[in-house]
Amino acid sequence: MKHSKLIICSPFCLIILILFVGCTKEGHHYSVSQEFKDYLLFQKGSYWIYQNDSTNSIDCTYLATQPSFEIYKTGDRQKSDPSIEQYLLSFTSGIFKGFQIFTKTDSHNYLLFYLNSGPDAFGMIDQLIPDSNYYFGSYPQGYFKVWPFIPSFDVNAITFYQVINTRFNNTSEVNTFNFYFAKNFGLIKIFGKWENKNQSWSLVRYHVLQ
Repeated sequence: MKHSKLIICSPFCLIILILFVGCTKEGHHYSVSQEFKDYLLFQKGSYWIYQNDSTNSIDCTYLATQPSFEIYKTGDRQKSDPSIEQYLLSFTSGIFKGFQIFTKTDSHNYLLFYLNSGPDAFGMIDQLIPDSNYYFGSYPQGYFKVWPFIPSFDVNAITFYQVINTRFNNTSEVNTFNFYFAKNFGLIKIFGKWENKNQSWSLVRYHVLQ
């Protein structure tokens, strides 16, 4: 009886395997989702003015150049590998120098922050389960968490809607980063501990182009 089931199952499994291999040979292209770009992708001329919540000092973050865009192969970069997209935004800012938006699969998009000092930090990823910890193979020293979706959030008397709150813990250097992103506005608040001190910056003015 067991032998009969094995004979029936094997051709089915073989067909699935052939289809999978065939798809891999043809290659997949994973695009950054429009929803993700609505939160993070902006054009030259955009700027955000942040205020330090402790010292009241001001920092102007602006895009002086257009975001760069690249499609490249993953893995060993052979034709059988899936291709992925990435955008790189370079800022003139006292807080961070830029960030990278990229995708690795058809269901996950990533944001990697490049701070002017201190470690890099993951700021946002879509389609995660709220309150769960996620670890990255290439960043074993830290983990990432996304909090429940915030319908509205006030920053300096400005109400933003469809806000995502995420957190990255760099455990090896005891740094934490909390990010708030509003749809069509980008980063509206960042706070945590880096450069061996507590920091908090909130948006006060902006001009965004998408």
